[in-house]
Amino acid sequence: MRQKVLIIDDDKGDIQLLRELFKLSGADYQILWAENGMDGLEIAQKEEPEIVLLDIRMPTFDGHAICQKLKDLGGKVIHVILMTGSLDAAAEAKAKSCGADGFCLKLPEPIFFQMIRFS
Repeated sequence: MRQKVLIIDDDKGDIQLLRELFKLSGADYQILWAENGMDGLEIAQKEEPEIVLLDIRMPTFDGHAICQKLKDLGGKVIHVILMTGSLDAAAEAKAKSCGADGFCLKLPEPIFFQMIRFS
């Protein structure tokens, strides 16, 4: 059975780019997506993805808040990888404090490197 990956990002262009990258990589994942945190939580509850790629900066609920809610869902283990435009020690510490399993730049190579850990 293919692993499910849920992308939660308010930037439609970034979602499309990630979907295309998965397609071009030949990786055999079922890709789900949401353009905001609340929709992402609904999809996560219904579909139970193994991996969630979650943008940190989003309106209404940021990635840290959504990460905590995903971790509180119970049931199947969900690995959450927070994506950001810039890395620094404080941001990485905050990602860990909200329960994130991974933290990386929003670029293909770091994202795939993080995902390999949970595949």
